[in-house]
Amino acid sequence: MEALAGYWQPPSAIERGPYEARLRGNWPVYYDSVADLHPPQPRHTADQPDVTIFSPYRDPRTRSACLAVHTAGMLPAPVPDPVFVIRDLGWFERVREPGDPAYLVVNPGSPCEGVLPATPEGRALWRYHFEKSDRPVGLAHGVVRIPWPGTSREPSPRTTGGRPRRAWFVCVRRRPPSHG
Repeated sequence: MEALAGYWQPPSAIERGPYEARLRGNWPVYYDSVADLHPPQPRHTADQPDVTIFSPYRDPRTRSACLAVHTAGMLPAPVPDPVFVIRDLGWFERVREPGDPAYLVVNPGSPCEGVLPATPEGRALWRYHFEKSDRPVGLAHGVVRIPWPGTSREPSPRTTGGRPRRAWFVCVRRRPPSHG
């Protein structure tokens, strides 16, 4: 496995787990590794907690509709629309409805890609791995990450000499305590 691992460098520790699990063909570990997933959302719906719009694509390998999701290190370059929200396998299992895409594709087209079936058996696996997860490396939940359209040219510890860098705003949504 070490020889194969040298061909692709995962962008973060978050992708290393699913990548190595996929190399070994260890799908239970793969499922355990994909705690936080980021589906794209139209900007106008991202701040509405009860609204999620799935934008499936047709995958030629599965010959069916699939929903692409990404781990944090595999998110595409920021653009004003769409934005990416944080969800987990348990959430996808809970909100799935008849007619939703047949597969959840994690990091499509990458060496750490996973095609997770949305059959009743597949969703039971999602739920099982979510419930046993200790939620290792990931980002805060209840947070919407919004790419700021443009760059910043101020020198900072991350950029020297005023080189452009992408700016992000992070909005934290606090839920009121439940009384029940």
